[in-house]
Amino acid sequence: MKESKNRKKSFKVNKKVCAIIGVAVVVILLVVGICLFVKGRVTASSPKGMAEEYLEKYVKLDDSIVSNITYEFNDKLTAEQEQFYTSVIKRQYEKLSYSVSDCVEEEKEANVTVMITVTDLKSAYDQADAYVESHRNKYEDKDGNFDTTKAVNYKLDQVEKASETISYSINIQFFKDDLGKWVMQNLSDADLKKLSGTF
Repeated sequence: MKESKNRKKSFKVNKKVCAIIGVAVVVILLVVGICLFVKGRVTASSPKGMAEEYLEKYVKLDDSIVSNITYEFNDKLTAEQEQFYTSVIKRQYEKLSYSVSDCVEEEKEANVTVMITVTDLKSAYDQADAYVESHRNKYEDKDGNFDTTKAVNYKLDQVEKASETISYSINIQFFKDDLGKWVMQNLSDADLKKLSGTF
């Protein structure tokens, strides 16, 4: 009988200990979760975090990036060639690799320096363009006229086949607005071309 009472008492004590441990675990998990959430928000709203978030839009083919793809060379493209070029640039963006190499924050301005590596489409285009110029007879139609479409198709094919990579440094600048929030400035044309591999 006495042993049965001791067991009941022990069971009650164990139940209380388990409840206390359970509450402690829940509290710890909540605190960790809140800390991670706050850290994530701070990182995303810092110049470095915003720069990384912007570059991820390239990798993830965000509509705001894809809708601004433009042909960087001098040829006039057909609708089909424009679609082909867009697909080449999309693949370029998906393969974009980057790392923040420096971040300088002052009271109202900040500058984030990012090293990027892209496929060197510009060199591939320049080589193809030089080839076409030195072999113009290969790109004539049956009447002896220069076939621009055929020449551009060749150039675009060479751009698509490009495999050499090149690294660039780009600067992403920020300023604080009247509410004290960081705002990213537009990239220069040169830096935008670097991201496309057409600089």
